Amino acid sequence: MWPFSHRRPGTTLVEILLFLGFFGICAGVIISVIAFSNEQRLRQQVVSAVDQEGAQLLQLLLRRVHSAERILDPTLGHTGSILALQMADETQNPTIIASQSGAIMVVQRETLQQLTSSKSVASALVVRNTSVSLSRQSIEVSFQLTRTIPLPSPISFTRTFDLTASLFPSDEPTGGQCGCPAPLCEAGVYRWNVCTNDICADATITLACF
Repeated sequence: MWPFSHRRPGTTLVEILLFLGFFGICAGVIISVIAFSNEQRLRQQVVSAVDQEGAQLLQLLLRRVHSAERILDPTLGHTGSILALQMADETQNPTIIASQSGAIMVVQRETLQQLTSSKSVASALVVRNTSVSLSRQSIEVSFQLTRTIPLPSPISFTRTFDLTASLFPSDEPTGGQCGCPAPLCEAGVYRWNVCTNDICADATITLACF
């Protein structure tokens, strides 16, 4: 007598469909987790980059304000979008901080330099002259930095930075001996003078203003 044997049935269509459905759900969850983790990593990178750049910019502005002799613009008690400083060194006089085309720029006499990265957009630059008197001058500056990563999906982060600083001029100011007029915004153009051989002359560059 042949030994009794069991025949193992084959996989049914229902079992295949159930397996594929379960596999699809698991794969979807795993892909979602990976995508979320990658997005969080990119977002953290954006936040870190903005924070680092903002902190560096605040330090640059602080050093320039501390070394200035006088605030030329805005005047005492007023608020503006451009900061103009009188410096002791005529090669840096005046020093002007302004927001132009999404970047924060610094002008030293007639040399223009971009302070912010090309990957960031600077906006909402506000300058307030909080001086108590001409001998005790101080300034408040605020600005926003925004950085965006376009791929795989747009990730954007914006932060506002604030600075409060006092001027530490020497007892006897040495800059501005020509007596040039303070910088002025006229018809959307910011103009200033530079001292050359004890003569005031118009700077060869200008900035946009409002």
